[in-house]
Parts: sequence; C-alpha cells; structure tokens
Amino acid sequence: MRRPFRLAKPTLTGLVAALLAWATAASPATASSAGDASAPRAWRLVALGDSLAMPRPWDCTGCIGYPAYYGSAITALTGRPVDVVNAAAPDIGSRDLLASVRHDRALRRAIAGADVVTVTIGHNDTPWVSSDDPCDGSDSDEQANWDRYTHACVARTADRMRRNLDAVLDEVTALRTGRPTAIRVTTFHNDTMKDPLAYPPGGDAVSKAVVDTYSRAICAVAARHDVPCADVYHAFNGPRGTTFDLPYVVDDHVHPNVTGQLLIAGVLLGTGLDPLQ
Repeated sequence: MRRPFRLAKPTLTGLVAALLAWATAASPATASSAGDASAPRAWRLVALGDSLAMPRPWDCTGCIGYPAYYGSAITALTGRPVDVVNAAAPDIGSRDLLASVRHDRALRRAIAGADVVTVTIGHNDTPWVSSDDPCDGSDSDEQANWDRYTHACVARTADRMRRNLDAVLDEVTALRTGRPTAIRVTTFHNDTMKDPLAYPPGGDAVSKAVVDTYSRAICAVAARHDVPCADVYHAFNGPRGTTFDLPYVVDDHVHPNVTGQLLIAGVLLGTGLDPLQ
C-alpha cells in the first residue's frame, strides 16, 4: 500500500526532503541502477493550464514550475525517466485551454503521447480576474467588486468553467485512446484570502465562497472522469480555506514561489500514479 504523502513545515529544505523521502519509502524496489542496460522507457508528462503551472520569469525568479518538480519526483519514486512538456500558458482560462486542446495540432500530438497529464485551470475564470464573466465583466480590471459576486452569478461562472474542463478531459481521454494514463486535475489557491494587497479589502468571505464553489466543480469533473483531484486549495490556504498563503507565493501574492511549486508537486504525488502503477 502506498503511504500517504505528508508535508510538515513550509520550508524549501523540508519540502524537498519530504518529497524525496516519500518517494523512496513508497516504492524502494522500483528504482533502477545507473548501469542497468534494461532501463525502462521514459514516461512523458504533459502539463496543461495557466501561469500557476508555467511561471513567467517576472512572476517567479528561479521557478521552473511544478511539472518539472513533479516529473523529478516521479523519477525518484519509480526509477523511470520522465520527459516533461510544460504546455501551460499565462493568462488563459478554461475556454482558452479547451480551444488549444481541440485545435493545436502540436499539443494534441503531445497529449496523445503522454503517460501523465496534469491540468491546472480555473483561476482566470474567477470573476475578479475574468473580464467577460456575468458578474462584473470588464469592471474587474481595476478592482474586485465583492458585492456583485452573488451566489447565482458565481454558480454560472463556475458551471461554465466546469463544462470547459469536462470537455478538456474528454479530449485528453480520446487522444489517449484507452491507454493507461495518469491524469491529474488540481484545484487552485485563494490568492485574496487575508491578503493585505487585495483591493478593495473585506472580500474574504466572498472570495472563499467563490473558490469553494470552483473547487467543488473542478473535483466533480475529476470524479466524473474517474481521475484524482489534487487539493492544492487547502494545501495553500489551510484545511478550512481561511489561511493567508504567503509562504507559498511570490511578491505579487498570486503565483506560487519555489516552495509553492514544490508543495503542488507533493500534493500531486500524494494521489499516486494509478493506473500506471
């Protein structure tokens, strides 16, 4: 039985040690020696999503993105090389991702050859980021409009994201044509919770309701496709979703720092590698 992955203190050293320790303890017999002539075939990991998975240099100096850390951890766990294709892109929402997965031929070829696929999407669909949502539309470009993020409106935006994500996973599944594939979907953190930079202030309860709604929608889609949902939200914001995620984000208080990227990789590792193993 695979041991559950646990992270203790939010320090870079501790996270690296925890990742490697869990990987070693989980399946020590799978590692192959450097001189093994029958080295296993490399797996391909394709990461889909937004800038939470593909940080730009000005978002996070020195960050390489959680997919690279996740791939390295899989190698440590299995002894199998992992080729990482980070196809995530900044500033995209679920509709943009679906369009790429449906129409980008190079991306479709990469997915067709993938053994592991991760999907991180939805943050840019939230009403305080999106400029075409039915809550406040382009009015959110300058500031959040907490009083306009009603339950009914947020439910509409979350349902739109849910349908897009569902279609993305349909495409991924079809491209893999029944071959064993470790598909993993992640939730996203609440980057406004107790954040002194959030403007205007006073939106904690509303932002929590929004991210709660989106997280449930994301994990419902994952469950429908029988794939694990990696709970990045509560890893960053605590078990109740009420903690400021400062230890895990860069100065913009949005994009994960190296510690946050490692944390996401750790949460993904905690889902195992079924059906590959």
